[in-house]
Amino acid sequence: MKIMFVPLLALAAVLAGCATAVNPTEMVAVEQFDGARQRSFKLERDATLTLELFENATTGYMWNAVNNEAICNVTLEHLPAEAADGGLCGAPGKCIVRITALKPGLTTVRLDYARPWETGAVPASRLICDIEVK
Repeated sequence: MKIMFVPLLALAAVLAGCATAVNPTEMVAVEQFDGARQRSFKLERDATLTLELFENATTGYMWNAVNNEAICNVTLEHLPAEAADGGLCGAPGKCIVRITALKPGLTTVRLDYARPWETGAVPASRLICDIEVK
């Protein structure tokens, strides 16, 4: 169960409110899990929301994204433990998720924490980002 616990600790309350307007240069550090797995964000066109998620690729688990590419572009940068935490063996790395608003509309970005080769398996964790682009 330790594998599932690490990503759950990685998810935090991004904001207490229902929807959050995001500054284009703002980074949302996701460090503690408070029971909320879904958040709403309001973005201006061309703004980028950046999330920082813990992941431990040494266990095979990595974050991946599913989204509507017409409204938002999502990129994931996987940083190994040596780049993320001083090189400790087995230490979790980080995944930097950048969600860039392309055109006005509503969409949902689903972030799944899973092993890529286990197709059809339930993800160990999931984060849902409801995005409104103005």
